[in-house]
Amino acid sequence: MHNIGTTPFEAVDVQILSRPLGPTAAPISVPAAANAKMRVYRYVVAPGASMSQHMHHRPCLLVAATDVNLGLTFADGKSLDRRMKAGDMQWVATATTHALTNRGTKTAILVEFELK
Repeated sequence: MHNIGTTPFEAVDVQILSRPLGPTAAPISVPAAANAKMRVYRYVVAPGASMSQHMHHRPCLLVAATDVNLGLTFADGKSLDRRMKAGDMQWVATATTHALTNRGTKTAILVEFELK
């Protein structure tokens, strides 16, 4: 892989050895990319902005592409703050319903890999 452009280029390589048993869940939104085993979503979240609440039926990996002070609000009303540095990852092994909020002062970019 080579960057032939003039802006920084970063790549994340995720290998799925096997997908979970059971039927494939519907996508949560339009994916940025997909293959037979996963979907990839890219979120650009302005400071103070929130994404709508969504449900992951399958395991997923959340990767911070930028530093972010991330607020997570779950379906039961509980919330959690998580500071992530660029490159930090969070594996979510079980089904979950949540909304994400950028509680920082800069635009956040998050990439989510959802198993099919």
